[in-house]
Amino acid sequence: MGFIGMLLLFPGYAQQLPPTVLPNGNWTTETAQAALHSLGWSAHTYMLWRMGLVLVTAVFYCGLGLFVLLRRPDDPFALLLALSMVFFGAWATDAPQVLAQWGAGGERLAYGLSTLAYGLLIFLTVLFPDGRFVPRWTRWIGILGTAVMVYAVFGVPHPTRPPAAPIVALTSLLFLAGAAGQVFRYRVVGTAVQRQQTKWVLGAILLNLAFQLGLNIIYANPVVNALDGQGMLFSLLRTTMLTLVTVTVPLALSAAILRYRLWDIGVILRKTLVYTLLSALLALVYFGSVVLLQNVIGRTADEQPPLVIVLSTLVIAALFTPLRQRVQGFIDRRFFR
Repeated sequence: MGFIGMLLLFPGYAQQLPPTVLPNGNWTTETAQAALHSLGWSAHTYMLWRMGLVLVTAVFYCGLGLFVLLRRPDDPFALLLALSMVFFGAWATDAPQVLAQWGAGGERLAYGLSTLAYGLLIFLTVLFPDGRFVPRWTRWIGILGTAVMVYAVFGVPHPTRPPAAPIVALTSLLFLAGAAGQVFRYRVVGTAVQRQQTKWVLGAILLNLAFQLGLNIIYANPVVNALDGQGMLFSLLRTTMLTLVTVTVPLALSAAILRYRLWDIGVILRKTLVYTLLSALLALVYFGSVVLLQNVIGRTADEQPPLVIVLSTLVIAALFTPLRQRVQGFIDRRFFR
């Protein structure tokens, strides 16, 4: 559902892209364009790069979620994992920003999407890999997580993005408590296979938490919030690194499914993962080639010259087979050796 919603919102997303992808509310279209110009970027180049990062995140999260949903519709925990991936994948796009443009109702819907995405991740952190609350005290994490979600969606009179500091702090504590439960499960009660499954996913979750904490510390520096080229450069680096770190979660789940046979659907997921990763890489190559060729040709207008599109398409066609072989070889070596 989240992926379909993202597709339905895409036309509005494309039209409203400049205001929705600004680093924060302090930026205006004019200041962003001036900052990009000082870096040698056009607004068109910036939008292409942003769309490429959004596409990578959506493909990994929504792709894995839809696959698990189709393969294990009768497993409650598999359903939870699938919904968590799809909703978080939709949240990681600019769908919330587009929804927020629809007035108070849209803002409430965007806030609910963000809250639900993180709430489902809390349950996933607690229940992975077998769908049970282990140890028993982790049930309270689920209860408190549900209470926070209900309050955030229905109890906050004027929702803001990011949410109010108490909600962010409580959500972070719930994630840390869930991670502590995973450590206990790993060291005390988990089987050998479950420990390997947990190691991958817990590592990805801790990496994301550490990265988010580091970003909050860095954001305290006024330099990175400056409305100039330096502030824009930090925003570009932050968005790129955040995308790379965020996709470690579906990659870790894929590793648990492929290498350690979670739900015994790894054989089918192998081909799905190959073509998902291949699609993401080819999308990045396409956007990168468009940016490079556009700079070589010297065009900075918002419309792409036909030659750029033709050459970029030829590059994709030439890379498809060798890149597919390399991606498949990498996955086979990592997960099927």
